[in-house]
Amino acid sequence: MKKGVIMQPIAYVFMIIVIAMILLFGTKIITDLENTKQQGIYVQFKTDFQSAISNVYTKNLDTTMIYSQTSSHKPLQVPKSVQNVCFRDGNRLDFDPPGKFNGFPTEHLSYTNEHSNCIIVRNNKFSFKLVNEIENGETVVKLYPST
Repeated sequence: MKKGVIMQPIAYVFMIIVIAMILLFGTKIITDLENTKQQGIYVQFKTDFQSAISNVYTKNLDTTMIYSQTSSHKPLQVPKSVQNVCFRDGNRLDFDPPGKFNGFPTEHLSYTNEHSNCIIVRNNKFSFKLVNEIENGETVVKLYPST
């Protein structure tokens, strides 16, 4: 046999191995990139939500800000896996289903709803209403589901 005939199958096997590795590592990188994107959305949500609360807190009594598709303040984007935004102990925000993203405490926020502790997220957007109110002699920001 000629040397070129023996080298050709080895070259094909080598090319198949290289292509398989490119596909494997490419898929992993794309998956990691999507996870990083969702982490970025989470951090942006946390920052924007806390900023919205602080903004209403420093305004006059009965100041209302609505975050919805039809208002000037658009709803906040949440990570894809989040189906509900829930509130525990009046001012701690958590996500449902629990998992990738940790909840966080929110200063000056009060949420009470006799029907549910959670607000449904639609199309990865969290719509809500914030109102500056007095509760037990203290200024608080009350959160309501957006209607």
